[in-house]
Formats: sequence, C-alpha cells, structure tokens
Amino acid sequence: MQLKRRLARLRRYLVGGEFAKLHENYARLLDQQRELQDTVRVALGSVMARQITSSASTLNDAEFRSFSQFGEDGIIEYLIQRCDISPRTFVEIGVESYAESNTRFLAENRLWRGLIIDRNPRLTADLARTKLDWRSQVQAISTFVTRENVRDTVEPFIGAGGLGLLSIDIDGMDYWVLEQLVPFDPAIVIVEYNSLFGDVAPVTIPYDAAFDRRDSAFHNIYYGASLAAFEHLLAPRGYALVGCGTAGNNAFFVRANRLRDVPARNVADAYMPRRFVEHRSVDGALTGITDRDCQLRDIQHLPLVDVTNDRLLKVAEILRAA
Repeated sequence: MQLKRRLARLRRYLVGGEFAKLHENYARLLDQQRELQDTVRVALGSVMARQITSSASTLNDAEFRSFSQFGEDGIIEYLIQRCDISPRTFVEIGVESYAESNTRFLAENRLWRGLIIDRNPRLTADLARTKLDWRSQVQAISTFVTRENVRDTVEPFIGAGGLGLLSIDIDGMDYWVLEQLVPFDPAIVIVEYNSLFGDVAPVTIPYDAAFDRRDSAFHNIYYGASLAAFEHLLAPRGYALVGCGTAGNNAFFVRANRLRDVPARNVADAYMPRRFVEHRSVDGALTGITDRDCQLRDIQHLPLVDVTNDRLLKVAEILRAA
C-alpha cells in the first residue's frame, strides 16, 4: 500500500509538470552559480593584473589563472602591459566550451573583441551563456580546423584590421595550422608545444587532417610539435620567443618590433619541461608515468618531420639524442 501511494504521488508529480519546473529551477540555479563564480574570477584576476604592473619582474613571475588552464592569463597581461600590442582583437582555436581558455579573461576584463573556434557543436550556446557574444563582440565558429580550411575560416573576422593575439591549442596539427595563419601577422602568438620532444629537435608530427591524439597507439602524448620547431617557423617571420609557461605547455612569441623592454630568449633558455601528467595506457587510463624516456619509448616507432629539411624520422631518434 505504501508503495502504491508513492507511485501515485510520483505520477501526479510528473503529470502535473512539477518535475519540469524543478528541472528548470535547478538549471537556473546552476546558471546563477556559474555567473557568480565567473564574476569572482574576473574580480580576482583584475586585482592580480594590476599587481603585475609593479611586482612582476619576469614573465613567469606574472603567472596567474583566472580562466586559463595554468598561468597563461597572467603572462598575457604581462605582455600586454609591457609590449606594443594592438589591435585589441584575438583568435583562439581550441577552446572546448570556453569555460577554460587563454583569451576569456581578455574578453571579460579588457573587453577585447574575438573569434573562438572549436569542433564543439554547442559552442555558440556555450558562448551565449557567458554573455560575451554581446558584451565583448566575441564570435564563435563550430568547425574542425585543418590546414586546408583555417585561413578561410578566420580571414573574414580579421579582415584588414589586423590581429592582436592568436592562440592555438588543438592537440595535433598545431604546427601546420599555425603555418597558415602567420601571414595575418598577429602581435602575440601563443601555441602549445609538446615538451616531450625536448628543447633541441625541431620536429612535428606529420600532417594528417583526421589526426586524433586519443588513438590508443599514441598514449595521449604523440601530438603537436617541439618548441624548436615553432621557433624555426616564427623567427624568420619577425617573431621573438619571450618565454614558456611554468607548466611546460604554452610558448609565447611576440613580434620583435613590438617587444619594448621584454627580452627575447632562445629555445634552451625558455624551454620548460611539462609539470602535468598525460601519459595513458592502451585502455585509456592515466598511468601516472612522468619520466620522459619511459613515455617516449611507448611511441618511439612513430614518425616525426624535421621542419628544417622535411626529413622523416622516428621518435626513437630524438629519444637517443636526449
């Protein structure tokens, strides 16, 4: 009898629309909580940004995280305050839902106009929840970026106005995509490098438009390009390497004629080994392995390209040279 009463109560609850109302209220509360958290992040980030002006003596001293994965928000602030960076526009490729990114603090705190791109089919809706689509004129494009389509994708946004900052983090064809976008002459370039490839060999994985680092054979660590490869691409085009984040994932380049008093650095000096754990077993589980040689041995048979001469080699060659 008690079970029947509970079932009857549940039936009335569902038929009467109470469940739908509860779900709607819950969703509203989640949105309010997210908005409050974002407001706090911006407020604290703004305080940190003001402190950089007087307290940060180096790029890495300036690191703080508001919306970035690690300390990129602070590094970007440091460069904007000390270099001649204009216009106030950005393009970021590889943002997932835009909850965590290299440019969101710029849009939130400095109202930079921008374009975000990701294969996420819900990206426009995710952006709308931040209200940055109308507050900072941030646009969203849901697409899978390749070497073949990336220029046509971003060119309408950039137009003739130039670009202040370009950030690429697509866990794969980063080198080949960046190669297509350098002609747009962004003042700052942020690109994720694969620190496991070391600080000497200028290498990238071969181009494959359908590449997916989650392939079990790649152990989640075979992707992207080395820091030396990006320096080889950007230095002849007028860019100076100014540093890497302490986490050992993102490298920062600035147009040499916009540096002011920020010093350029060479690859060996700027390189940071990774501090985070990504290596996975073939079943997808994190292994906890941090030793570089142990990780590279799992992918030693896979190909790389020496970007200085287009020579194909194996990961094993850079492992032996380490």
